[in-house]
Amino acid sequence: MKNQVQNQNNKAPNKENANKTEQEILKEMSSLMHTKAYSGPIPPYELMQGYAKIDPTFPDRIFKLTEDNLNHQYAHEKSMDKLQFLGWFSATIITLATLGCGTYLLINDKDLAGFSCLVGSALPSILIFFKTRNNKSN
Repeated sequence: MKNQVQNQNNKAPNKENANKTEQEILKEMSSLMHTKAYSGPIPPYELMQGYAKIDPTFPDRIFKLTEDNLNHQYAHEKSMDKLQFLGWFSATIITLATLGCGTYLLINDKDLAGFSCLVGSALPSILIFFKTRNNKSN
């Protein structure tokens, strides 16, 4: 390992490096490394200054791009909320209509068909209820 560290450091083995322990060599190497990272749509101030040196319009363009992207995300979320509500509403109407048909059939002495409609319309809702209940408890 000592030789690998010395080779990675591009230093030939010599008397000075031979006396150093492996930990000292690694400590010396780690003190030479420096890393910066950022997370988010807008770069940090230092990078924005660097972009401004390249082209003075870059920071404004980055802000505009970020604003446009956020506006697009908000609009997409709103449309998804509407679609989710329409899906829920449609499923409720279909379930209630099927329950009504099943009740009508049972009243008019169509026992098997009426019972099938009632169970067939209620069963998916019951299964979804218990599945989500089990997922929440886990």
